[in-house]
Amino acid sequence: MSPSADLRQRLAEALTRALAAAGVDAGQTLPVLDRPKQAGHGDFACNIALTLAKPMGRNPRELAQSIVAALDAPGLVERAEVAGPGFINLFVDPAARNGVVHAVLASSGAFGRSQAGQGKKVQVEFVSANPTGPLHVGHGRGAAVGDCLCRLLEATGWDVTREFYYNDAGAQIDNLTLSVQARAKGLGPDHPSWPADGYRGDYIVDVARAFLAKQSVVADDRSVTAKGDPEDAASVREFAVAWLRHEQDLDLKAFGVRFDVFSLESALYADGSVERTVQALVESGHTYEDDGALWLRTTTFGDDKDRVMRKREGGYTYFVPDVAYHAGKWSRGFGRVINEQGADHHSTITRVRAGLQALGVGIPLGWPDYVLHQMVTVMRGGEEVKISKRAGSYVTLRDLIDEVGADATRYFLAARRADSQLVFDIDLARAQTNDNPVYYIQYAHARICSVLEQWGGDTAALSQAGLGPLTSEHERAVINRLEAFPQMVADAAADLAPHSVAFLSEGPRRGLPQLVQRQPVPGRRCCPARSAFGARCRDPAGHRQWPRPARCERSGAHVIMAERKSAVPDSSPNRAAPRRGGGLFTGILIGLLLGIMMALAVAVWLNLRGSPFAEREAPTVLPAVPEPKPAAAPAVPAADDGEGTVAGEAVKPPSKFDFYDILPNKSGEPASTGNRTVLPAGLYLQAGAFRNPVDADDQKARLALIGLTAVVQRLPVSDGFLHRIRVGPFASSAELDAARTLLKSNGIDSVPVRPGSVDDMPTR
Repeated sequence: MSPSADLRQRLAEALTRALAAAGVDAGQTLPVLDRPKQAGHGDFACNIALTLAKPMGRNPRELAQSIVAALDAPGLVERAEVAGPGFINLFVDPAARNGVVHAVLASSGAFGRSQAGQGKKVQVEFVSANPTGPLHVGHGRGAAVGDCLCRLLEATGWDVTREFYYNDAGAQIDNLTLSVQARAKGLGPDHPSWPADGYRGDYIVDVARAFLAKQSVVADDRSVTAKGDPEDAASVREFAVAWLRHEQDLDLKAFGVRFDVFSLESALYADGSVERTVQALVESGHTYEDDGALWLRTTTFGDDKDRVMRKREGGYTYFVPDVAYHAGKWSRGFGRVINEQGADHHSTITRVRAGLQALGVGIPLGWPDYVLHQMVTVMRGGEEVKISKRAGSYVTLRDLIDEVGADATRYFLAARRADSQLVFDIDLARAQTNDNPVYYIQYAHARICSVLEQWGGDTAALSQAGLGPLTSEHERAVINRLEAFPQMVADAAADLAPHSVAFLSEGPRRGLPQLVQRQPVPGRRCCPARSAFGARCRDPAGHRQWPRPARCERSGAHVIMAERKSAVPDSSPNRAAPRRGGGLFTGILIGLLLGIMMALAVAVWLNLRGSPFAEREAPTVLPAVPEPKPAAAPAVPAADDGEGTVAGEAVKPPSKFDFYDILPNKSGEPASTGNRTVLPAGLYLQAGAFRNPVDADDQKARLALIGLTAVVQRLPVSDGFLHRIRVGPFASSAELDAARTLLKSNGIDSVPVRPGSVDDMPTR
């Protein structure tokens, strides 16, 4: 039993005993416990007195007072109060409440998981984009929501199969084929011979060029080599579908989404599934012919009118293969099926369900389940973005990933109810401020890692720590949110509502900065009780089981800072010495909340990936014909231009940042001898100097979030130590200048240095 269910059950049992002791006949009515909205109203509230008062003919407040008077739960309930018209507010004994901390530590990454699904099979179909172009933002929202659903179901004990269904035939594929053929023949959209419904995006040019070069391409479900003859329509069709499927696969992999099964609409015709389904419907007696067309009597099953199955001129309407496809899902043993689709599929739900009922094979009413997402509006600079050059007419998922990264894209697409309109603000997703939840989560992760490293204790021993000191109001609020986490996961899975996981994360993200603001973080000594809060945050194996909305990597630890410290070097000798004491306790405390609530709660989505910003693969796999390249310019000897830039040398952008790099014991810290620190040879930037080591850690975390790995160089001075932030080493002054430009664009001043020891000086 989870710590949440255990605590609630014990409280419910105590209230039931109190009812009996007070002479109250509750019958089949059981006490229901809820979390009060205001912390001052206790840890739990119960309305049992309000529920029973009317049938018993008693005053609800007086009934509540008699229940409270009879309540006897030492070691469980610290006190109980009657509030309002008859609510019972329960204040849980700290020892009982704090037990959730040890439960988290003992869960080995399984905190919040359950076996509610009992290993039953469930199939989730999502994305299901036809291979006629790049995935658009609507597909991206479907991918984010659908994958989150899968992860929620897995977390609650379901055996999940992810499925992608698409049409590789039909009118859209015909138009794709004609478009690629036209481009292969050198025709453009302005040519009179261009197909009327042809696709105009630049990607058609890429497909045609690859086809003419006789390239080979491998998608997750097919491998095709082009024949290079634009007159061979069948070859063009086959290659174009594979090429675009490969492109979709790359987008989905960059997005952290995988599939177990790919199903083709054409296969339903090829293996006779459509014909067998139609014959079964005819034999069921639910069809009729009228005006040369075959109709299904869907009104029998709740539709507003009957639907045509086979058109008068021949060929089946689009919902017929859908019925055959879902009948196949049932025959494959999926007692539960969930379709995540765009809201434009709403009209198909009733007719597909009607067709499945008409088959008479025992499919339950209301099967399958549907989760429909609304459209996405992309904004930049206060204006709507509608056009992608590559796609020609819509914003692609790749556009968003390239703009803001896969993490932010995924978070924002899944963080609101699927059936609500979504505005994707590119400026907010790119912002490196506390207004951007993804930035805040990642910054918090970096900060808590620094806190735990600074503390330096043995986290393995904290499972036995006494938790008595965790008594403050803020600590109680943190533990209460942790206790609520397992139930939140269960409810989100039951309601097919992954957005609620992100919604829960916004509470601590927005509501707890004052906890850190009130108490500073420095100091190495920390009592075991508060240290225990951070222990779970350093467990990488456990957190691998939980996906993330914004990548927090191997540690689930996060600290929310009230505000980031200034990057201006601090050399004031009069600055007050940092306070010692309980500040780190609070830092570790917040680490637990955001380590579990953000790396577990925020995150019931994003699987651990190799890099938060996945590099895209080239679409071709087998021999490609290289395009002609201009002759290389003759080498020019490099010369220093006097401003730190080397003439003739390409400026390399800073490498993309991986959060693994700043985990404790992962980044390359400077070697030290006694109190003297020596950095590796090379060029460096100094991005601040601080008396307070915590301020230095803050600056290091901030630099990490803009893609620069830094080290803290400790310099002994007359009254303590100076902690200098060094970014580098850089192999050339061009690389250094590129990093300096990046720092300046983020409001961070820096000066170039060429260190040889701790005594190096800036080289302005």
